[in-house]
Amino acid sequence: MYQLFKFFGINVTIAKPLKIKILTPALMKKNTILPIIITLFTFGAFAQTTDLYVGAASDFYAKGTLSMLGNATIANGQKFTSDATAKILAKGNVTITANPLVIAGALTFTNSVEKNISGSVQSKAIYMTASSALNLSGTGDLKATDSLTLNGNIKTNANVIELGSSPTNVGLLVHTSGYINGNMKRWFAAATVSNVLFPFGASTYFVPAKISYTSAPSVGGTLQGKHVMNTANPLVASSLVDGSTTVDKISEMNIWQIDAANGLTGGDYNLELTTNLIYGVSDVTDLRIVKRGIPSDLWALNGTHETGTGSTSNPTIKRAAMSGFSQFAIGSSSANPLPVTLTYLNADCGENGVDIKWQTASENNSAYFGVERSLDGQNWNEIATKAAAGNSTSLIDYAIVDEERLAGTRYYRLNQVDKDGKSTLHGPVSSSCLNEDLTITLFPNPTSANISVAVQTVTAGLVDLTIHSMDGKLITSLTAQVAAGSSILPVNIEGNKVGVYLVSISLNGKTSIEKLVIQ
Repeated sequence: MYQLFKFFGINVTIAKPLKIKILTPALMKKNTILPIIITLFTFGAFAQTTDLYVGAASDFYAKGTLSMLGNATIANGQKFTSDATAKILAKGNVTITANPLVIAGALTFTNSVEKNISGSVQSKAIYMTASSALNLSGTGDLKATDSLTLNGNIKTNANVIELGSSPTNVGLLVHTSGYINGNMKRWFAAATVSNVLFPFGASTYFVPAKISYTSAPSVGGTLQGKHVMNTANPLVASSLVDGSTTVDKISEMNIWQIDAANGLTGGDYNLELTTNLIYGVSDVTDLRIVKRGIPSDLWALNGTHETGTGSTSNPTIKRAAMSGFSQFAIGSSSANPLPVTLTYLNADCGENGVDIKWQTASENNSAYFGVERSLDGQNWNEIATKAAAGNSTSLIDYAIVDEERLAGTRYYRLNQVDKDGKSTLHGPVSSSCLNEDLTITLFPNPTSANISVAVQTVTAGLVDLTIHSMDGKLITSLTAQVAAGSSILPVNIEGNKVGVYLVSISLNGKTSIEKLVIQ
């Protein structure tokens, strides 16, 4: 039997003993737990202004309106559920350690601060208010069984945003703005349907896919899709003949992956792909959708071409009477030059340094290549340029040598620049060339005070040691005499800011660099 009473103005029903820990930030700093011995919560209207922590011996049940204005943690494998009248507002991070958070009513995510959702969350209706943002961190999917109102952005990482629950309950998407950066699953009935939207995107790019079943699937189920932005792009096609048009190049700048599951099979569909992540387009109507099974397969044609729409910077490419699902990209005839077609980019250790080689299969309006190097994969400097061919449909090999042979891993990428100023990045690739004449080891690393620099060298001499911040600012420097073999140099770095630094040792024309983390 449930017993109803008021608790600080909140309607509370009791079923069996439940311990709920609600921690204010001040209490959490003291590792103090304030236990409240109650049971199931039934909320009328309640605003939780501080962090909410549920770590009890029973379940948490919400009824009515609950505003979680801070972060919420459902710990110890407890359940957080509600009835169909519940309206849950989440303005902070949500962490679930085991059982999913299940809302039979509505769950709204608001404000522009990106909220981390760790653990599985399911709600009958999910609302994303304008400019809101979610990051499905950790493990656990986000599921809207009946409706998803998208006005913000969701980053799924390895997780999935799912809409619908079965072929008889496919769910409703209301899309005003925003995108899904990652994996989205939608349910389909064994019926015809028009313009089912997968609103993929990232950053400033919006790259949605629309699917219309013109003949019904024989069995309903799900389609799960994602969009991959690929910089090592267009490839020469094996002369795909589509009516009177020969598709001779494929842009892999955009790849859409869509797969059928949960029994979905049969039926023919029309596909629309839209992207503002494309250039080198002069005739939208000539663009084609191409299809392949897996990345190692050749691109092929499936279905019937339909005239594309939109602008050259934001085209919509269409194809009808398609069957089966896998990977999709954009192809074209010579009517659309598309950007430089890069077939490979390599960086390997050679006798004179790092050999950086690349090859193009075709070029259009290309001006030059800038070769950029990074010590950490994030901060880049141009170390060389190479004139491009301009216009070509033949294989062309390029190469430069980075003669500054540095120990440790180094990263390289190409910045391909067209004559009209447009540029495209290819890579990065990495190379690790060990300078056996001179190596250094830092310990402890990470550190917060002093470090020791172990220098291993085959020759004695005077070494120059420098420590720079990642923006190039000199932090400290010293000169010391070292013997052949191993030497230890103590260095005081106390008082420097938390961050990543570069420690460089030079001896007899040789240089070794290692990354130091101060925490």
